[in-house]
Amino acid sequence: MSTSVLSQRLAELREGQLVEKDPDGSYRLTEHGSRLLARLDGMDEWTQEWARLLGRSDTRLPGSSR
Repeated sequence: MSTSVLSQRLAELREGQLVEKDPDGSYRLTEHGSRLLARLDGMDEWTQEWARLLGRSDTRLPGSSR
């Protein structure tokens, strides 16, 4: 991912109040971002179970925690 695309995505996430920038320049999830991530993790778990039932291979994205 190019730095310009990354900057644009971070700006969009900040505008949506899902991440915030710390004084040291790093980013972290806001409370809303953390709540969204918890729901997406649950959806990922369901997707993995569903894929197994269908006999599909692993559907996780690279870097997924599950």
